[in-house]
Amino acid sequence: TAGHAVAFVARGAHLAAMRSRGLELRSPLNSPAGENPVLVKAGAGGVEFFGDLEEVEKAGAVFDFVVLAVKDHQIAPVAEAVGRLLGRCGPDAAVVTTQNGVPYWFFQDGYKGASEFAGRAVEAVDPGGDVLGAIPSGRVIGMVVYP
Repeated sequence: TAGHAVAFVARGAHLAAMRSRGLELRSPLNSPAGENPVLVKAGAGGVEFFGDLEEVEKAGAVFDFVVLAVKDHQIAPVAEAVGRLLGRCGPDAAVVTTQNGVPYWFFQDGYKGASEFAGRAVEAVDPGGDVLGAIPSGRVIGMVVYP
């Protein structure tokens, strides 16, 4: 975390394990095969673990980036809270999405130029456009994950 405040949001057994044992990060940046993990503990270097986005809101946490690492069908339940969080974080805060498949922001302006589909939701992953309405595509740094 090197001087940056970092927060993780998890649920259930994952949250309990992270709060009690910390979170182990393995990266080729630490060592070529990831054999030297970095242990991240709550309270160390500004690290916090939250049970949901409401806890984040109550804590008044502010971020430069929000990494949204959930499956496509899990975005809609958190989209409104992520949108509120962005509103509190300021105009330069962004959401980094880590989705597989076609993400909800796929046809928006700025992604490979404007298209005839700009402003439309991808109904298969955002029925009714609720996510697009809550998390503005202009604040998204899109990333598609492919194993």
